[in-house]
Amino acid sequence: MLRYSSAKVLRYHDSALVVVTYNRPPEAFSLHFDSEFIDLLKPYARVRSGISEELPIGQGDIALRQAIAALDFATESDKPIVRWVSMLDLTLEVAARRDRMYFDTATLYQRILERYDEANGTTLGATAAALARTCGDVKQAAEMLFQHQNTVRYRMRKMKELFNMANATDRELIRFLVLVYLV
Repeated sequence: MLRYSSAKVLRYHDSALVVVTYNRPPEAFSLHFDSEFIDLLKPYARVRSGISEELPIGQGDIALRQAIAALDFATESDKPIVRWVSMLDLTLEVAARRDRMYFDTATLYQRILERYDEANGTTLGATAAALARTCGDVKQAAEMLFQHQNTVRYRMRKMKELFNMANATDRELIRFLVLVYLV
């Protein structure tokens, strides 16, 4: 039997939110507990669960945000249980979307490109997004956009000018764009 330090059950929209704290769960805790949890609740309800990473009690707010994000993903993907750490790169995207300062900053840079495109009849925004999605693979981005690679390279130079990054390398621009289009 697993011993816990404290447990609380709260209503969260149409779900039950269970907050459990442990002194230190055993190593095999997660797999054993997940299957027990599902089996226990299956007869009564459709089980969707989001589980945060193990964090100190002082970071309970972060654990709660991780668990809710994992719960949202479990609901969207129709999986019974999703752990925050199993979401891999999606965790960064979720965190970026939920952090207001990051989101606002990324949106600011996206708007700069959108405004430039509107004023000049260009597609720097679409090019930037394609470069971010392909992690800077110019050939793949060009294929996504149905453009020549040289066109993508020209647009990269225009973006550097627009962002006042004229002396930046292509790699630095791509790193910047990946961060901007993470949200």
